[in-house]
Amino acid sequence: MYIFVHLPKTAGTSLVRTVRDALGEGEFLDLYGGGRTSEQIGAQISAMSPAQRARVRFVAGHQAWVGVHELLGREARYVTFLRHPVVRVLSWYNQVVRKADNGYHDEVLACGAGFAEYVRNPSSPLRANHMTVMLARDAVDARHNRRQCAGVDEAVVGRALARLRGFHMVGLHERYAADCARLLGEMGIAARPGAVNVAPSAQSASYAGVDLETARLCRELNWADMDLYEQALLWRNADRSLVA
Repeated sequence: MYIFVHLPKTAGTSLVRTVRDALGEGEFLDLYGGGRTSEQIGAQISAMSPAQRARVRFVAGHQAWVGVHELLGREARYVTFLRHPVVRVLSWYNQVVRKADNGYHDEVLACGAGFAEYVRNPSSPLRANHMTVMLARDAVDARHNRRQCAGVDEAVVGRALARLRGFHMVGLHERYAADCARLLGEMGIAARPGAVNVAPSAQSASYAGVDLETARLCRELNWADMDLYEQALLWRNADRSLVA
C-alpha cells in the first residue's frame, strides 16, 4: 500500500488521476477535502470492513498525514512531491485568485492587490512553510493546519526531515515525468503519467513578473520549506539512480 501525502501545487493532482484511473474498485482511498479532520477520516476508516481496508492499494490527499496507515492496520510506503517553495507559493496564490469557488479566494483577495502584497501581509493565509507543516503534523484539521505555520521552528523542521528521510520516494515537481514513471512502474501500472496542469498564459507570465525583492522575501518566509527542498536535492544527488 502506498500513501501519497499530497502537498498542494506540486503536480500531485496529475499523478493521482493517473493512478486512480488504473486501479480497481475499492483500491483507491480518497483523503481530499479541506474540511475533513483526522477524527472524521478515522471514523470513515473504522466503518470499513477488514476486507475493504485490505483491498486499498493507494491512499492520497491533502488530508493525508504520516501515521494514517495505522488506522488501516497496514504497512505502507509513503511518497510525496516537493517543489521550489517560492514557485509553489506563487502557483498556489495564482490558483486561489483564479478560482472564485476556492475556500481561500475572498480571504486572499482581501490581503492586497497582487502577489507582492500577499507575501508582505502578515495576515495572508498559507504564505509560509506549509510543506513543512503538512509533513510534520500528527493530525489534520479543517483548515489545512494553517495555524501551525506561524509556529514552525527548528524542532518542527527536524521532525519533517526525519519523516521525509523515511519516505519510500520523495519526488520533485521539476522532475515530474521521470519520478511519476518510476512510481507507476513500481506499482505495475502501465499508464503514462498525465501532463502537469498548466495555468492560463496570463498567470504563467506572472512568474517572470515577480521582482527579486518579493522573491527574496518569500524565500526567507519559507525558510523551513527551503530546508526541506534543498535537503531533498542533496539526497537525490547522493543517490545516483535518481540523477540523470
